Amino acid sequence: MKLTTILHLLLLLAMFSIELVSAQANISEDSELNNELNYLKAEAMTMHLQACELGQAKSCMIVGSMYFKGEGVQQNFAKAVSPLTRACNQGEIRGCTLLAKLYERGDGVAQDFIKAIQLYQKSCHAGDSMSCRELAQLYEKQQNVAKAIEFYQQGCNADDHFSCQQLLQNYRFSAEP
Repeated sequence: MKLTTILHLLLLLAMFSIELVSAQANISEDSELNNELNYLKAEAMTMHLQACELGQAKSCMIVGSMYFKGEGVQQNFAKAVSPLTRACNQGEIRGCTLLAKLYERGDGVAQDFIKAIQLYQKSCHAGDSMSCRELAQLYEKQQNVAKAIEFYQQGCNADDHFSCQQLLQNYRFSAEP
């Protein structure tokens, strides 16, 4: 029964996602379209919440992301923490990245740079270039240039152009007399 419920929810999520993308593509200043888009986002949130409760990591990440960004719901960092934690613990790397950002800034959780660094490292090592960049910037703020360069290099290797630019800038800076 649980598998049937999960499959049903995934099918509904797919249908809502298609409608949501279609509505976003056609949206303008029309308030009726805005209302329809908001309705679809609320429905998507409901479906993703149910799928998250059933253990679907991707849905947990989407729920956390919606709370994080305030998409379809009122922005609420505290409500983003639990689904992002579930997503991260189940291997949804983007969930780890968003959770790290919350710990770094102290949004919805007590600020904890050590936890943020651990989460960014987990995501970076799994290939998320944005996490590598965020981690490098954190080390740069702490004036740990060697660590910053290490993670800019990893971000650059993962095709993050900003990381490549920062890496080049750090090399130029260190080469100046």
